[in-house]
Amino acid sequence: MRLFVAINFDQKNKDIFADIQQSLRPHAVSANWVSRDNLHLTLSFLGEKYAGSAAMAALDMVNFSRFSIIGSTLGLFRRDDGDIYWLGIKNNPELAQLERLLYICLGKCGIELPRSEFRPHLTIARKVIMRQDFDRNKFNSAIPEIHQQVDKISLMNSQRIDGKLVYTEVYSRQLS
Repeated sequence: MRLFVAINFDQKNKDIFADIQQSLRPHAVSANWVSRDNLHLTLSFLGEKYAGSAAMAALDMVNFSRFSIIGSTLGLFRRDDGDIYWLGIKNNPELAQLERLLYICLGKCGIELPRSEFRPHLTIARKVIMRQDFDRNKFNSAIPEIHQQVDKISLMNSQRIDGKLVYTEVYSRQLS
């Protein structure tokens, strides 16, 4: 199993993200678009090395209150084979605290992960090559603020089924 812990978005916000993708498509020469059903915010990537039972135990240890996040900015990570385009999440102390707590709980359950800077974002496309006249600042001015209540975190499995990448929730933890 290829596992990660994520915040999943409600259907209304997935519709907004899909609309943003549609608006972005004419500006791309090529891209691999993330399917609407797979849109999420990764808190921790576990990979194939760890058992689901240890990850479930770690999620059970997470004691955290509900909070809200706001997404609003189109950004990118530069890659040689095409960039990764994402929607950023505004700076949020609760989100950062949740990510740190999850990291600690995973470690207590034997899931030792390398520590890196947490840059909360929602990937919308990979291997993107944009047209030369694309103005990301202008595009950003048209993106609405996206509000999401975070009331649970989910352990997700990533697998290819008939050539399609499918993310499936295998366990979740409600936040208080």
